[in-house]
Amino acid sequence: IFVCGNNITDFGEQCDDGNTNNGDGCSSSCLIEPSYGVFVTNGKYTGKLTYQSYTGLNAADAICTSAARSAGLSPNSIWKAWMSDGVLNPSSRLFHSELPYKKLNGETIAKYWNSLISGTLNAPINQNEFGQIVQGYAWTGVDYTGGFNSYNCNSWTSNNNVNSGSFGNVSSVSSDWSLNSDYNLPC
Repeated sequence: IFVCGNNITDFGEQCDDGNTNNGDGCSSSCLIEPSYGVFVTNGKYTGKLTYQSYTGLNAADAICTSAARSAGLSPNSIWKAWMSDGVLNPSSRLFHSELPYKKLNGETIAKYWNSLISGTLNAPINQNEFGQIVQGYAWTGVDYTGGFNSYNCNSWTSNNNVNSGSFGNVSSVSSDWSLNSDYNLPC
């Protein structure tokens, strides 16, 4: 017989986080609750994004989906980049979930969409598709609210020094997780 909520994952439990609360990733019956996965890609990219026949924002989404699948994540899942190209942004193109956003290790970064865009995360998005902790920056072209930013390497089609792109700090839990306001990187 197992006891849910004792912080020990017993036989018959999928998880046990030491409580019997719902909505924290592990249900009151010690089953994993649904969530949206979040990771930063292991690959490094210039401001000119291409993948197969895709360019720009479509390439970014294809890169994320390909990275997830190559790492063995759900072969049927679709992954979208937290990026803006000046026409589309995360707020307009990503699902506004009432479920938690979690890193692949199960750690919650935000309880739902409104907490994701509040300016403060519960944990940094510093885990790649293989579950490894990474440091550095990621192209975004987006502020933390999921809104537009004008620095997007000419809609992610340029890698010259004339255009620039904004980025976020993957180790941050403050608003610069999505937009580091100190400077923009040349493309």
